[in-house]
Amino acid sequence: MMTLPTGALTKHFKEQGISGRMLPFLTSHHLTRTLCIRVGPALSLFQAVKHKMDQRQLTSTSNPCVACR
Repeated sequence: MMTLPTGALTKHFKEQGISGRMLPFLTSHHLTRTLCIRVGPALSLFQAVKHKMDQRQLTSTSNPCVACR
């Protein structure tokens, strides 16, 4: 599992009003250009969210979560 600088990202996301539900909708462009996050941490976060969503889809039943609908 990769380690992310969660303290700085959490503060930054709170300041921007970004909730956990919105993470799957962020693109690498949003992270690097709009939110001015460095490329390395942005790509790590992007891949971690993608991995989590892929896991969620594999384990979900016929009732998908709100973010997956």
